Amino acid sequence: MEFLKRIEEKWQKNWETAKIFEADPDPHREKFFLTFPYPYMNGPLHVGHTFTASRVDAYARFKRMQGYNV
Repeated sequence: MEFLKRIEEKWQKNWETAKIFEADPDPHREKFFLTFPYPYMNGPLHVGHTFTASRVDAYARFKRMQGYNV
């Protein structure tokens, strides 16, 4: 497990240094807004939740590749 913890720490430091989680939108690019309804806690998570989240994630990445601020 120590090996995995070292890998995690390495990448967390890299992401912090690169400011991966900070938004820096380009004001000259067109905006695109996408929402995702979080799963309700009235039952266990299932593959349908993954299917929905994956579609939203893929579409957001596609729009970024097209040049939109997502």
